[in-house]
Amino acid sequence: MSNHVNAVLRPSRFHTEKGQFAIRGPRDAADAAHSLITAVLRVGLGYLVPKPWIASNAFDYLRARLGSSTRVFEWGAGMSTVWYDRNFAEVHSVEDDPEWHRRVQREVARANLYLLRGRQYVEKIYEFPAGYFDLISADGRQRCQCCKAALSRLRTGGLLLVDNTDKDRTTRGDMYQTDQLLLSTPGLEVRRFVGWAPGSFAPQETTVCTRLPNGGWRIG
Repeated sequence: MSNHVNAVLRPSRFHTEKGQFAIRGPRDAADAAHSLITAVLRVGLGYLVPKPWIASNAFDYLRARLGSSTRVFEWGAGMSTVWYDRNFAEVHSVEDDPEWHRRVQREVARANLYLLRGRQYVEKIYEFPAGYFDLISADGRQRCQCCKAALSRLRTGGLLLVDNTDKDRTTRGDMYQTDQLLLSTPGLEVRRFVGWAPGSFAPQETTVCTRLPNGGWRIG
C-alpha cells in the first residue's frame, strides 16, 4: 500500500488506518513515545523488543487473563514467540520465512517452531485436539483462513488474537476480510484495542476474541 493511501486512511500519525484516534490520555502518550523510541532502535540498530508487537493495551489484557500454564499456537513467529516461550507452558509457532525462522529459533529455549507454507502452514493446527489451546494468534500469512482453522482448537474461554485489523481498508484484502469474519462468527466476544506497539511509528488496532460457551456473540 502506498504512502499516499496510508496518509488518506490516517488523518494523522496519531490515528489507525480505521481513523481511530490513539492519544486519549497520559498512558497513550507514554506508549506512543516508547513506540517511537523502539522504532528508531529497530531501524538504526536492529534491536527488536522481545515481547508481542501488538497494541500495548491488548498486551495488558492478555497478561491479565493468561497464566503460566497457558498453551499457545501462533501463525507468524517473532518476538511474541520469544516472550511466550519465557512466560507460558507450551508454544507452537508456524513461520514461512526460512531466514526469520532461523533467527527466532536461536532466541527460544522450549518453543516448537515449524517452517511451513501453503496449506501446511494453515493446517498445522489440526494436528492438535479440539479445544487444546488457551491462546491462538493469527499474526502472519493467510490470516482469514488461519482464523477459520483456529476456532475448533480454541478452548471455551480461550483467546483468539488478531493483529492489524485496521489494515487493508481500501483493497479489502486479507486483513479486512479477517476483520469481517470475526464480526460474523457466532460464539465470539470481539474486543478492539487501539494503541501503540513496540517498533512502530504509528498506532494500530489489535483485536482479541474470547470463545463464548453459549454460542452467542457480542462486541465488547
